[in-house]
Amino acid sequence: MKKISLDGTWELVCRNKGIEIAANVPGCVHTDLKNAGLINDLFYRDNAEKYQWIENEIWEYSKEFKLEDTKNAYLVFEGLDTYCDIFINGNKLSFDDMFIEHRIKADKLLKKGTNTILAVFYPPAKMVENEKKLHGAFTTERLHTRRIQCTYGWDWVQRFVTFGISRPVYIEYEEGFFCSDMYVYTAHLDSYGAQICVCADFCNYQLGDEVSCRVIAPSGEVVHDRIVYIDTSSFRFDIDIENPILWDISTRENSLYTVEISSRNFLKTEKVGIRTLRVLQKKDKKGSENYNLSKSLRDTPSGKKYDFNEEFSSFDVILNGRKILCKGANWVPCEPFVSEETDEKITKILTMAKAAGMNTVRVWGGGIFEKDHFYNECDRLGLLVIQDFLMACGQYPEDNEDFIKKLQSEAMYAVKKLRNHPSLMWWNGDNENAIEGSDKMPNYRGRRASMLGAMPYINRYDYTRPFFISSPYGGNVYASKTAGTTHHTQFLRMLFNYIDGDSDGSDYLEALKEYTARFIAEEPCFGASSMESMRKFMTEDDILNKDDMWLYHTKGNPNLDDELYNYFSRFAEKILGKFQNGEDRHFKYQYLQYEWVRVSMENTMRNRDYTGGIIYWMLNDCWPSAAGWSLIDYYLKPKAGYYAFKNASGDSLVSITKEKDGVYLYLANANEEKIEKAISLKYIDYKSSELFSQKEVTLKVGGNTKEKVRIEAPHENIIIIAECDGYRTFFKEGNLLIEKCTDGVSFEVLKNSIIS
Repeated sequence: MKKISLDGTWELVCRNKGIEIAANVPGCVHTDLKNAGLINDLFYRDNAEKYQWIENEIWEYSKEFKLEDTKNAYLVFEGLDTYCDIFINGNKLSFDDMFIEHRIKADKLLKKGTNTILAVFYPPAKMVENEKKLHGAFTTERLHTRRIQCTYGWDWVQRFVTFGISRPVYIEYEEGFFCSDMYVYTAHLDSYGAQICVCADFCNYQLGDEVSCRVIAPSGEVVHDRIVYIDTSSFRFDIDIENPILWDISTRENSLYTVEISSRNFLKTEKVGIRTLRVLQKKDKKGSENYNLSKSLRDTPSGKKYDFNEEFSSFDVILNGRKILCKGANWVPCEPFVSEETDEKITKILTMAKAAGMNTVRVWGGGIFEKDHFYNECDRLGLLVIQDFLMACGQYPEDNEDFIKKLQSEAMYAVKKLRNHPSLMWWNGDNENAIEGSDKMPNYRGRRASMLGAMPYINRYDYTRPFFISSPYGGNVYASKTAGTTHHTQFLRMLFNYIDGDSDGSDYLEALKEYTARFIAEEPCFGASSMESMRKFMTEDDILNKDDMWLYHTKGNPNLDDELYNYFSRFAEKILGKFQNGEDRHFKYQYLQYEWVRVSMENTMRNRDYTGGIIYWMLNDCWPSAAGWSLIDYYLKPKAGYYAFKNASGDSLVSITKEKDGVYLYLANANEEKIEKAISLKYIDYKSSELFSQKEVTLKVGGNTKEKVRIEAPHENIIIIAECDGYRTFFKEGNLLIEKCTDGVSFEVLKNSIIS
């Protein structure tokens, strides 16, 4: 179909402030003001506080353009942020949902010759100031507004409530007979090959025409070519493919097929992958190892808060008939201003994730449905995607039918937009709204929004994929660790109680074992950004000698008793020793994240036959963070936790842990094939770095499980180092006290190679 882009230079006006400047579309008010020199760097120190006035004004975008024809014309806004009146040649239309494309039949609104568009945007907070007060994390006026939630302010991003035409805008002409939509999925995969279904919808089909359906293999070979006559609104092609190339999480990139639907008038294409995926939720047998582990986890302090299960079940991902361990991190928007996200930045972050050994990303519900490029890159790289619908951490107005209708519009839009991507693994109804719900409860927070807003559209338009009411989901209640998915971020208060408790920190390895679950959809991993990155938004004095900018750029959580940064700082000192100076403090802030990821990855692998996945909170940053949650900082520099993940992300992993009857060496296997590995053990004097003793241990491990052997416990001041396939891990009784270690174990490698 013919398109005329309206992107580019528009005029931006704020009458109350007397501002009249050139603006960019796609764009937003904040970036337009910065580009015009009217505001300074929004990320430097606490500059953002100076510009909170922006969200309280009314902003007007306008443009003139010429058309030669208006017949069958549609005006398409792919993103409007958020409350706005659009005047097309004086004709008013109103919109209030950022998450969907707005497609307007405009042949009677437009005219030949010169046309004008005026888009008037209103302050989101003021638009809902008379609505019912609702409960939620952080600021709660956001709960009534269908726009990106996190930039109202979260515990990792500043408040940036902006306005604008956030995605492309254009005129599109619908002419003649064409294919309006295509759904492609793998119906069967067996020893005879694959069968895919291509379901196509057609417009103006009363005209009729011959339509070709072609399937082109990754090699370029045409493996299917069929012609049919179409005079109906839809048609289904069932296509058999011999010896298919399967889409998988392997590093092989060329595994996408091209499906073409075409006639004399149109060509519609989709890139698809042939694969099957399901989630196995199998009940534990009473008395089994997993059953007993579930009982013990249920009886922990965190288990007693949320876990009331009498039966326990697995949560394993089966991809193309093989059980896999999902390893990855949560994705948040990589810019606080949606229009500023670039294909290049998205590609860089996802490529770094893949290079670290990740195979899964979760698109968190407080953000956005990402650009097409994001999902295309996940397809290319072999990264599985968990997709939340866009609600997070709050009591949304589920009793409001207009709100439910908005969710339904978003669900139809998102499902049709994303369903052909082989990377898309499953859908979640929201993020953390239903933590205290269960399948047996008739009503709980989040239930109505997911059941009425999203589920009917998954069932109708993407019926091959799992849908879960919320994240976390499963068991009694949904936040339980022994069934379904779990967020360990929900146990932060308990973790911080440990930090401020009576323990001297020497038992932190044992304390962290409590945070084991069937599928960990959020595993917290806070740590400092590199010195190189921090110098871009803080002064040297801020970094080395003060706390105020650390606090400001770490952000806080109102549900906690103290600032996140303060907990983080106390935890670092508790297990790594008192800070000697600013440089030492910064290093320990970095290394704490490394240690957290190392320990949690090893715990997960030691429980490989129990745990189906670990997804860290979080992969990337939305703005420059000082001591935040991400593994990759805003400026695309890997943080310490990234290297810990990369080191531990292999298909097999060695670890050492203390149990009731002694110290054990573990070898875990995340593949289905059996393995046999030789493991080097060194006992090194902690103070002198001299080798005390050395030996080699060989372990054989079956698929998707682990084996262990009891080893000699370390004497006082002895550290054990185990090495296998290039991965080195260590164990020592008591505090780690890294500043005393000079034996070349992982943190020294980190110190020499990362700190800038």
